[in-house]
Amino acid sequence: MSDQLNSSTNSRKGGRSSTDKEGQDGLLQTQIQLQKAKAELSDFRVRYTKQKERIEHIDRLNREHESLYTEFLVRSIKAERDKR
Repeated sequence: MSDQLNSSTNSRKGGRSSTDKEGQDGLLQTQIQLQKAKAELSDFRVRYTKQKERIEHIDRLNREHESLYTEFLVRSIKAERDKR
């Protein structure tokens, strides 16, 4: 009972009880964790975007290769026909 009375008296006088300080420390830790999570998310988004660009570039190269190879095959087949 005495602790509760002192705690409420400290609160009214502007003092902080140990539970208030622990609560603020917990809040600070939560805020730090949130900042770290936001930084990780930002980093992940950057890496994701770069990876997506690489994949799109590889897809373009594959389409170009397929087109050129198809053109090569068509010309080769026509050249074989013309020889006969």
